[in-house]
Amino acid sequence: MKLIRKIFGGISLTAAMFVFQACYGTPSDGWENCTSANFDVHICSAEDGSPIEGIRVQANLEESGPINHLIDFGVSDSAGYLHCDPCIPYDGKKIRLVLRDLDEIYVNDTVVVDPLSGDTVNVFLQKAQ
Repeated sequence: MKLIRKIFGGISLTAAMFVFQACYGTPSDGWENCTSANFDVHICSAEDGSPIEGIRVQANLEESGPINHLIDFGVSDSAGYLHCDPCIPYDGKKIRLVLRDLDEIYVNDTVVVDPLSGDTVNVFLQKAQ
């Protein structure tokens, strides 16, 4: 008799926990809208089309407005490429890439892209005067 009572008690407790989680859910960790961006950036010189190494690529999650809360994607390699696939909070809008030349040979620029396109974004930078 005690065994049957313990079995029904365990089932009841399990059912109560299931109902509690179904009603209130699990705790939020803030990454519900996080998605993995997936695109390449190819950075070239506007004068001769040669690839540019050492351009820092950062993303601003706001398509327009002030540049704040930049997410660093990295620096272009010797072929001018940078693959971007970080997990970013994404709400369906396009993001603004901020390109900065660490050597200050080229003019900094911004480009608006769709982070889920999977495409290669070609950027041509002008030399600084």
